[in-house]
Amino acid sequence: MTEQLTHRRNFLLLWSGQSISQLGGQLSIFALPTIAILVLHAKASQVAALQSLEFSVVALLAIFVGVVVDRFKRRPLMMAANVVRILSIGSLPFAFFFHRLSLGQFFVVAAITAAANVIFDTAYGAFAPVLIGRKDFGKANAKMTMTASAAEAIGNSSSGAIVQFVGAPLALVLNCVTYVISCFSLARLNVEERVCPTASNDRAVRQFMNEFCEGARLVWNNKALRSIGLTSATAYYSGSMVTTVFAIYAYRVLHLSPVTFGLLMGFANVGLFGGAVAKPLAARLGPRTTLACATALSGIAKLTFLITPVPIVSLVVGRVLLSLTGPIFNIVDQEVRVLTVSDSMMGRMNATMRTIIWGALPLGSLTGGFLADAAGIQVTMLLGGLIGVLSAAWMTVCPAIPQYERVGTRKAWRINNRRRRLATIPSSTASFVLRKTSRFSTSLRAPFSRRSNGRSTARVR
Repeated sequence: MTEQLTHRRNFLLLWSGQSISQLGGQLSIFALPTIAILVLHAKASQVAALQSLEFSVVALLAIFVGVVVDRFKRRPLMMAANVVRILSIGSLPFAFFFHRLSLGQFFVVAAITAAANVIFDTAYGAFAPVLIGRKDFGKANAKMTMTASAAEAIGNSSSGAIVQFVGAPLALVLNCVTYVISCFSLARLNVEERVCPTASNDRAVRQFMNEFCEGARLVWNNKALRSIGLTSATAYYSGSMVTTVFAIYAYRVLHLSPVTFGLLMGFANVGLFGGAVAKPLAARLGPRTTLACATALSGIAKLTFLITPVPIVSLVVGRVLLSLTGPIFNIVDQEVRVLTVSDSMMGRMNATMRTIIWGALPLGSLTGGFLADAAGIQVTMLLGGLIGVLSAAWMTVCPAIPQYERVGTRKAWRINNRRRRLATIPSSTASFVLRKTSRFSTSLRAPFSRRSNGRSTARVR
């Protein structure tokens, strides 16, 4: 009983701290491009270069960070990453108040913050299943994803008002405060982490490279992970093309104010509903079909933004589709990863997947920025949406995932419950009961099957 209370307390602390930090992260996501576009008057290519630098840092560091996460304790790494994010993001409002803010500082802060985000997210992805337990991870992951969607909705809707009426620098200060709260919640966790023993100095480099390659081989040799990685990479490539120019499209083409833009992005977020229906959809349609449909709908949502006769309605509809499909894809993807990979390889697998996915983001940002300057913003968004729809084709080569039926389906619950009851009976008695039960069910189905076969034969004749 005490162990269950400890697990529940740890989960609530991790859940609350991460939700608050995600709420603060939305403030920065909204405030940073607003400062660059409205205050520093950055062009589309400059915004694209800024995002490309951030994504490139993530892609280059992710696989190495995965090896580090598997060799060291995850909680201290997450707390150190929070401290780095506080210092880097906090330097922007400091420079703004002293009139020293420049695009050069934006590039430096983006690189440092991206590196800290890689460390935190990779460590979090490996730490959460261990803290919560693989048995309860599916349900807990759904709750955390739904909360993240709610934080995104609240953060977007409130960020516009904060940026316009109080100022973007204050939004960045509030983001730093949320990272402090995240550090406090991590420090209060009652958990003992176990790490693999490190090698001697003369073998450290060789073992590091071996572990580096193990994560890449694991993802490439596993057809399910490979298909999901290629689907995500292509979808993220198209998404970064659209994201690079989306704020410019809202401010300079549709002439929206930060308040209107933020309210539209916030109130049109239905990711909470997407997190609630993800597991029932996957249980009925299967993970492959669910992931493919979510990817295709995400591409259609990007195309919806271009319906200009009623721009407000198009933004709302597109945002609804994006916020609905994102949590569905993430929940199913994370549960498939947990069921496919052991704890010892979780960090390297997550880092390899992050490298594959985030490696496409800088390419998409550069493509979107330079294409927007050359051909226009609408052409860039149209091409990005079409690529997003076609990215679902990668899931056609994804194999079946039989392990997935262990994730909360009603059929799996009945099978497991039956096995648990039979486990308390001696093995000879259990086998006798199973044999008699199967014969009885077969004898019941036989008359109906013969009757249905006769009807079908008569119809054919």
